[in-house]
Amino acid sequence: MIVSQNTLGSCNGFIIANSSSSNNPINFLWSNGSTGTNIIGLCSGVYSVIITDNVGCTIEDTIYM
Repeated sequence: MIVSQNTLGSCNGFIIANSSSSNNPINFLWSNGSTGTNIIGLCSGVYSVIITDNVGCTIEDTIYM
C-alpha cells in the first residue's frame, strides 16, 4: 500500500494498492465502493480493501487515515 495522508482540514489523501498474482485478472473492492487500484480525495477515516485474483485467493487490508 502507498498511503498519502490528507492535509489537516482537507480531503486530499489517497491510497494505492499494489498487488500481483499469476492468476489474473485481479479485482479490488474498496469500502467506499470503488473497484480501481487506488482511491483518491480521501478525508480522515478508515478504509478497507479486498483484493481477489481469478481463482478466488483474497487478501484484505485496512488503512486508518
